[in-house]
Amino acid sequence: MGLLRRGRLAAAMITAVLLAASMQLAPPAWAEPPPERNAATEPAGQIAVLTHNLFVGADLRPALSATDQPTFQTELRKALDQIADNRFPLRAVSLAHEIAQARPHVVALQEVFDIRLNGANASGPYRNHLDLLLQALKLFGDEYRVVSQVRTLSATFPVDLDRNGSLEAQVSLADHNVLLVRKDIPAAPTPFGPKCNRPSQDGCVYGVVDHADLPNGRVIMEHGYTGVDLAVNGRDYRVVTTRVEDRDRQLSNTPEPIDPLFATFQSFQTSELITLIESMPGGPTVIVLGDLASRPEDEAVGPLVVPPHTILSTNGFRDVAKLDPSPPAPGHTCCQAVNLRKKKPQLNRRPDHVFVTGTPVEVQTDILGDTSLDRLLAGGRWPSDHAAVFATLRY
Repeated sequence: MGLLRRGRLAAAMITAVLLAASMQLAPPAWAEPPPERNAATEPAGQIAVLTHNLFVGADLRPALSATDQPTFQTELRKALDQIADNRFPLRAVSLAHEIAQARPHVVALQEVFDIRLNGANASGPYRNHLDLLLQALKLFGDEYRVVSQVRTLSATFPVDLDRNGSLEAQVSLADHNVLLVRKDIPAAPTPFGPKCNRPSQDGCVYGVVDHADLPNGRVIMEHGYTGVDLAVNGRDYRVVTTRVEDRDRQLSNTPEPIDPLFATFQSFQTSELITLIESMPGGPTVIVLGDLASRPEDEAVGPLVVPPHTILSTNGFRDVAKLDPSPPAPGHTCCQAVNLRKKKPQLNRRPDHVFVTGTPVEVQTDILGDTSLDRLLAGGRWPSDHAAVFATLRY
């Protein structure tokens, strides 16, 4: 068990924080984090990063696979009900605690949703998950800021919420990848510039993407990447986060052989990312992290369809889980049951990764967000269907 887990807060403190979050109050003094540190007190050449797919709170695939209006409306309502039941405001407290305890320099977040009803956030499922996480982080010291983000999926659907046969409401879904940086670390969005073919906010959307033809029209299933440039403890870094096409559309939690179509999307998307990174000037150490939807054991479908893990591993990047002399076992990060309520972890594969260039002289990794304490903080649910990957690297 990693050092981080042995330093978790006591149950009494957790209760206080949960009450504070629900009442929008500050936690009592004894529940606050340790005194703030800054990069000047840390070892030279060291950087710590964390990546976590936050999970929208439901499986959207049945709705996005619907071929007729009644099925689409039924499945979308089910998804919205599940998102509401998974209560992201409470999950945000657990996620914020995870970040505050690890105190990485950079936090990479994927599947960060903004869900709106008739153009506005409201109660139930209609929440801005990034705003809620930033609010929760204030309970633990407010040490992080958003430096870079990319909007990927963005769609609006007419919905019959009251089941009277009339499409009386508009539900909007927007998905993002986000990079948070500790406030004591100067940082700026990576200047992808003209090398980015499809700019979106601070990042880029992949050129090869999937789509879904729904009764209301076509939805483009976009994925993308964004980055930050920063100097930490005497070394320059370029940290990039991405989420590529899902490896399959199985509704079960069993990792099946990858569908050749989605393998093609993954391969082209990852190749685009690596090509862009390699074309950029400068010599910072590059860290790529996020949900690559790819396991180390995935095999190529053909000579041109290579899994993301293999693409990175054969293009100058190293999987930090393989550099850690004592990695957490088994190291799985995906996937909890959709309702997030099963007490026993359901994690059985490793699609979330941290890849680095160069050769760190010291590597320590941990899996976070998969303990009973995390469930307690999230109100009896797992904070996400993914666990987080935390890595401390020293060059």
